[in-house]
Amino acid sequence: MNKVLSALKFSAVIIFTMLVTLACVIASRENKLMDPILCESDTLGTYPVMRVVDGDTYIIGGARVRLIGVNTYELSEDRGQYAKRLVEGWVAARGGPRVCRAVLIGEKDRYDRYDRTLAHVVLLPDRLDLGVELLRAQQGPPMFVGRNRCREDQYRELYSQYH
Repeated sequence: MNKVLSALKFSAVIIFTMLVTLACVIASRENKLMDPILCESDTLGTYPVMRVVDGDTYIIGGARVRLIGVNTYELSEDRGQYAKRLVEGWVAARGGPRVCRAVLIGEKDRYDRYDRTLAHVVLLPDRLDLGVELLRAQQGPPMFVGRNRCREDQYRELYSQYH
């Protein structure tokens, strides 16, 4: 009888694991279809967020990363300090520096004139898009440099909704 119960418990665990895996696969497909980046872009990788330099510049996986599409206020302004604290709070809510992971999504131009990696930054596990959230929080206007204009219309529309 104990062997039968053990086999049933094992089978139940296997079935539960398969259902959870299936649900994750379906959810990831739905999220991929709903991904707002609709033009040519490349996932540059998933890395730990090491430090928030300011509202639109971060140290991620050892690289200095400049967020594509948003120009947050400077640190010398109160609003710039707030933008930095806002991003630090989002990182802290996801485990803090070195624990929080981010997906970097690049476009055509990979580096700016300061040799920073240019990327859209999406915090995991809930796919929080920093560009979108900073615009919603009114932390600066949209800004696009060079050929990185994939989300320009979307960001300008979002910005106009809040200003």
